[in-house]
Amino acid sequence: MAILKQRRSMLDNEALLKFASEHRLSSKQTDVLREMLRNPHDTSEQLAPKVGCSPSTFNVHIANILDKCGLKNRRDLINKLKPLLPSMPPPELNKSLNVLFADDDPIFRDKVVNLIHRFAGERAQVLLFDNGLELIMHLSQAKPGVSGYLFPDLILLDLVMPMMDGATTLARIKSESRWNDIPVVVFSSSAEKDSINSSYSKGANSYIVKPKEDAELERVIKLVLEYWGRIGSSPLRDSV
Repeated sequence: MAILKQRRSMLDNEALLKFASEHRLSSKQTDVLREMLRNPHDTSEQLAPKVGCSPSTFNVHIANILDKCGLKNRRDLINKLKPLLPSMPPPELNKSLNVLFADDDPIFRDKVVNLIHRFAGERAQVLLFDNGLELIMHLSQAKPGVSGYLFPDLILLDLVMPMMDGATTLARIKSESRWNDIPVVVFSSSAEKDSINSSYSKGANSYIVKPKEDAELERVIKLVLEYWGRIGSSPLRDSV
């Protein structure tokens, strides 16, 4: 699939009704809150039709809910009600993963590597690169089964980077017979059709739009690890 879409959040409806009763929310306000929790990244324009009102009326309901709950904004409300949303179980890995990750955003990079280590522990080794050129230089010296230069089971690749961007890096990886079977997952801020289609035409194995929320990033990393660490089969190589 082109974009790893947000899974519809499961909701503890009984707990939601209890919360609504405690804060004296009307039935319409409860419906508004339910839809917002199920789809926390959707706008009022997207959510309003689901409860049968206009976006402006939807925003009025939200303002009244915040007032009754003594909160300032939607983010605070969602964070307060996070316990009503069951968390995804940790990923099940039945094999180790060597991961190369190129991205020039150190904050995002650190978040991803911390999540990988948190979920996979010693089963995952991750090497980070600031740009595609550094990753290609590493690959040129890496061999399966040889220590010193980690040979990857999976490559995570940003698109917009200095020196060598992700599109060029991806094309280079897929043009080399010794690397072209390595799974490459593109992590990009762009949801543009051209970026997605171009990445697949160059051989990307998956394209994921970078989540804006930390909770959604956690879900994405869990799913990536679950697939490449258990469900999907990676290329099998002999040591050299």
